[in-house]
Amino acid sequence: MLDGDPGRIFIGGILVSADRRLSPSYDLPLGLAKGDQNRDRTIVDGRALDHYLSQALAACSDPDVIDHFVTLALDRKTTAPQEQYFGKVSDYNVKLAFLGAARRAFPAGVRLYYSDGNENSEGADGMEDGAWLMDRGVVMVETELPPYQHRSLMELLGVERRRTAVRTETRRRENKTTWVSLASLTTAQLRNLDYAVALFRAALGSESIGKIRVYSESEDIGCGTAGKYYPTTDVIAFHRDTLTDREDTIATLVHEAAHRKAFFEQSTYSDRSSGFETALEDIGAKLLSLCMTLADGSLVLELTEPTAWEGTDLPPGARLTPTQDRTPPAKPDRKAIARAKLLQAAPAPRRLLAELLHARMEERRASTGLSVPRLLRGIALKPVYWSVLHSPHHVGWRKSQGVSCVNDYDKVTAIAGLVGMNPGVLWLAHMAPEAPTYNRRKPEDKHRPWSQVVQKPLARALADLDRAGGIYAEQVPLLRAMADGQTPYDAEGAWLQPVLALLHAEAEHLR
Repeated sequence: MLDGDPGRIFIGGILVSADRRLSPSYDLPLGLAKGDQNRDRTIVDGRALDHYLSQALAACSDPDVIDHFVTLALDRKTTAPQEQYFGKVSDYNVKLAFLGAARRAFPAGVRLYYSDGNENSEGADGMEDGAWLMDRGVVMVETELPPYQHRSLMELLGVERRRTAVRTETRRRENKTTWVSLASLTTAQLRNLDYAVALFRAALGSESIGKIRVYSESEDIGCGTAGKYYPTTDVIAFHRDTLTDREDTIATLVHEAAHRKAFFEQSTYSDRSSGFETALEDIGAKLLSLCMTLADGSLVLELTEPTAWEGTDLPPGARLTPTQDRTPPAKPDRKAIARAKLLQAAPAPRRLLAELLHARMEERRASTGLSVPRLLRGIALKPVYWSVLHSPHHVGWRKSQGVSCVNDYDKVTAIAGLVGMNPGVLWLAHMAPEAPTYNRRKPEDKHRPWSQVVQKPLARALADLDRAGGIYAEQVPLLRAMADGQTPYDAEGAWLQPVLALLHAEAEHLR
């Protein structure tokens, strides 16, 4: 209770105690605390009272209450230990309410991050990252909460950790890199690039260099004046001016190729790290050994432009080869291959749902410019919930730990709202194939009514279908019969026709 004097504690509407350290007042249910009261109905065990207060707060999704405690924390005011409850929040609706509080508490358009209190362990690198973020207008959020509670509150509010914020900001800077085509380079720059690439491929093999790109300017963090290696895309980038001088071109390629080699060896690959230094020494040794073989003509120059070498003497021991495709063969998309295998084994409703979700999410990404993890962060969900729906498994698949299926209707409703689908259709397409065997141990149990764990969200799903009307409402009696065990179960899935009809209707509706 936020009105009146703070610190009052009621049980069943009767005032039994007061603690002026508390910022609001509380009214606990009589049955909840009855076992910890004496005959006069006063709390006996103080630790029990602390537990009840934290439990009540962790389950509270009232926006006014959440705004109250978020404001106290962001204003860096002292709060009672009983009211430092953020690490105990587990209910999904409460997490969604905290995201709403974040939108009200933080100015729109301001990028935020928080420090997790490990500055001493991160040393100068952590201080440098913080300074770099602040120079770019990213604001650090601070509280007076203990470290664990501070981290928990920041996660509830959707504030990025400093290391995550650095990666996010780096990607933003990468998007501001101005790339130029090879065709726009001068003949001398193309010649120097040809020579450096040929030198490396002769000494270290055709796979020693990934993709080659050239940029004219970049705001990317760590992108020097000469070049940079991008591990995520396997690109060695040269600054255009670097290619003007052959020695600068070779030196830059040696440096960036050492980053690439250390990265592929799963070693440390940043400047001055042991993995990078070892890779640099290995490349240098192989290049020196190549110098001994130049006289036999083993250095082959792959042409970018046939006219680049016309009228020019070749380096000693070098020879030309016809123009070839310098782009390395495309690597197979392992994620797409793995997803295709999962879809083959998944039941028909889950396959159709996965295709529909994929198309809707691609539209959402195109319209917002945000990645899937960032879109999910906006509804307080982790990517694993999307993965279970987008890359479905066969019926009965279970992980030893983590998320195996999404039965929580609140989370399904949030995902459906994100992609613009009817939540009842989404839940049924995902859970109906699983429902007869969910919490069932014996094979014959699949012909019985669905378990209560599935029946509760089913009631909400059918209510959403009733509200939608039309073909959606027409399937409700058939779905009730399925849930009650009246529709014969068959392994081929013919009993799932009402769910398939819903999916086809939803796909038609969303066109």
